[in-house]
Amino acid sequence: MTIIVLRSIIIYVIVLLVIRVMGKRQIAQMQPLDVVITLIIADLATIPMSDLTIPLLNGILPLFVLTIMHFIITLFACKSLKVRNFVNGHAVILIGPEGILEENIKNLNMTIADLMEACRCAGYLSLDNVLYAIMETNGNISIIPVSNETALTRSDLNINKKEALLPYILISDGKISTENLKVFNIEEKEIIDFLQEQETKLKDVIVLQYSKDGKIYFQTKQKDKQILQHRLGNGEQRPI
Repeated sequence: MTIIVLRSIIIYVIVLLVIRVMGKRQIAQMQPLDVVITLIIADLATIPMSDLTIPLLNGILPLFVLTIMHFIITLFACKSLKVRNFVNGHAVILIGPEGILEENIKNLNMTIADLMEACRCAGYLSLDNVLYAIMETNGNISIIPVSNETALTRSDLNINKKEALLPYILISDGKISTENLKVFNIEEKEIIDFLQEQETKLKDVIVLQYSKDGKIYFQTKQKDKQILQHRLGNGEQRPI
């Protein structure tokens, strides 16, 4: 028992030193290279702690080898853009001035719902408030608002403004959300009629977002985003 305790303390101290040497980076800020190294270190460290048949050196040596490998790869990544892109990947634009970049979203195995969640977490309820949404290499999504969005509060400028209306996605990737239609008491036929007015087929719609004030964020595979004003349903919104 004493041997296990001593081995555990030694491994703990060494792993702590290795992590400190590799740098202070939070889990959410880790690049793919950091995640892989961390997972391997965690797995290697647990083996010699409890298995007394494995020499302690056999558990410690791989930790130092991985640390050296990490420094070498990081050095090459700092010197070469190609190596850095291969190891860490590169930022991907999800929303641009022309609207949602559907192909990029699919390449990342994301959905429109995932993108909307990221926008809401950043404080933007509607897609028309977003100029750029960028998936960073650490997995975070950066949101850059349109130019008329400002950091000043309305109270600073003594401006009264209506409360923001929560928009809902009625169509995503060519599929109608019947649950969200019920929120506004919209019939599916109204959506089909709207698409016919826009000379668009349902399967070609990337996203149709609607809010109670009649504002529609609309984008298809053939056209860039459009901000339209069109009243759907009876104008009433059911409580959530």
